[in-house]
Amino acid sequence: MLEAFSTYFHENYPLEESTKIGVATSGGVDSMVLCHMLLKLNISFTVLHCNFHLRGEASDGDAKMVKCFAKNHRLEFEQIDFQTREYAAENGISIQMAARELRYDWFHKIKKEKNLSWIATAHHLDDDIETVLINLGRGTGIRGMMGIPDKANGFIRPLLGFSKEQIIAYAKKQAVEWREDNTNQSTDYLRNYLRLKVIPAWKEQVPDLEIGFISSKKHISQSIQLQNDYLRLVKNQVWSESEFGVQIDLKKLENFPNNSTLLYELLSPYGFTAWEDVYNLIESQSGKMVLSPTHRLIKDRETFLLAKKNTKCSITSVLLRDSQEIKNLAVVLDKINAKAFKLETKRTIFVTEKKLRFPLELRLWKPGDFFYPAGMTGKKKLSKYFKDQKYSILEKEAIWVLCSENNIVWVVGHRMDRRFLPTNAEDAKIEISI
Repeated sequence: MLEAFSTYFHENYPLEESTKIGVATSGGVDSMVLCHMLLKLNISFTVLHCNFHLRGEASDGDAKMVKCFAKNHRLEFEQIDFQTREYAAENGISIQMAARELRYDWFHKIKKEKNLSWIATAHHLDDDIETVLINLGRGTGIRGMMGIPDKANGFIRPLLGFSKEQIIAYAKKQAVEWREDNTNQSTDYLRNYLRLKVIPAWKEQVPDLEIGFISSKKHISQSIQLQNDYLRLVKNQVWSESEFGVQIDLKKLENFPNNSTLLYELLSPYGFTAWEDVYNLIESQSGKMVLSPTHRLIKDRETFLLAKKNTKCSITSVLLRDSQEIKNLAVVLDKINAKAFKLETKRTIFVTEKKLRFPLELRLWKPGDFFYPAGMTGKKKLSKYFKDQKYSILEKEAIWVLCSENNIVWVVGHRMDRRFLPTNAEDAKIEISI
């Protein structure tokens, strides 16, 4: 097994002089075998241990053994202690989910602090099979059938091609010390139930299950690559990005077969799960939206608009007390971390100073606003003006107006109100730019 491990490791995770590895080490047989084999290959690493304090003295015993192992082999050691039950209760999640969140949050933190190139975990082939079965029951689609990636987001899984049976056989042959977690024998958890009940019975019927699984995973990976190639083709036709978000052209999407499936593939990375609501949104009126934990999907005429939830500015109004403050509105907006939608080339205006009444107000536009557009006759509601200009909902959200005594002076970056235009060359003028 060591020879196969060495070949797999060096082919998939090429080492450089600057490469630094951390190994998530629980004290169980999988992580201890991983540590043992890395030492056999003269690969140095930092031992990373999480004490979740879920098994009383047994948890402390795990930590003590792992720390002694690191000390005996002169390896750098990092440990963190978690109050996992309290965290789970506070966040309303299962203990398993709490342990996972705490563990990976710490891994990301320690990876950055210690400048680690990778963190290796001891996931193996049996873990991968269990994960695929769990994903199958959750309806995760074809990507869920890929199981655990061997390398992703700074994590590597060097044991993924080896079965639990191989790992235990190696541990016994090499007299590797490890500790058993008795909770692994409980069938209360779905993963344990699959490991202890379902997969052994499956292997009895299909003795070459692991071989078939690896082969299927390879074919699925090829199918996903083909799907990704097609998705890129579609995305080039229907997807456009700006600083305000993404626009999906629904008319162009109709030209492709299986557009509901395409929408699923395009939007699933953004956390959407209410897929019937997403599909029904196609026939909804403009302004309707579906929310994910992180994003908004908005119907806007014949498009979908996709934007992060936090794109709206929290500060909606600023008072400008003198002429110096209004000369560069870009600086003012930058101070409040706001973006102004600028479609037209109008970046600077000249305003008759005597027509202004300070303080001026710089604010986001609101329904009911109207102005007297320069170069046009009569007055116009901003909502109608924006509609005529075919601005999207996301673009309209980022439009600011400069006001004097509730009268709009400038739809910032777009059009000035003609009431504030200089009437003769002698007028004292203020230059305002963005």
